[in-house]
Amino acid sequence: METVSSQTTTVFILLARKEGTTIAEFKEYYETQHVPLITRLVFQGDLQPLSYGRNYVNRNNTGSLIGGGAASWVHDCITTVVCRDTTHRDAIFAEFIRQGAAIGADEANFLDRSKSTMIFPGEGLVTVPTDGL
Repeated sequence: METVSSQTTTVFILLARKEGTTIAEFKEYYETQHVPLITRLVFQGDLQPLSYGRNYVNRNNTGSLIGGGAASWVHDCITTVVCRDTTHRDAIFAEFIRQGAAIGADEANFLDRSKSTMIFPGEGLVTVPTDGL
């Protein structure tokens, strides 16, 4: 195995559902309303990410969260936006800012924005097989 610098960059977005919203309602709204909105407003042409993933966390399942911070975990979804490089990432998120009013209005329907966190990591490293898969 060999560790190398990754050309891509991944943004992690930790999201929490609005109070009074079940995880099923949160997921349904996110997938059927918010994802299409983001795709239409932001992820067009050269601003399409390499991938836009959503991983849902069931905070009611004791096996979903393990470790010292599990009791204080408030997020219901870990969203990932994988970009070609930091220039591509910066262009995508500049468009998020330009579309902020429409995106924010939609997020108010299902998110608790006070608990949301965006993480823009620095250099990414990946470990890859040296002898192929």
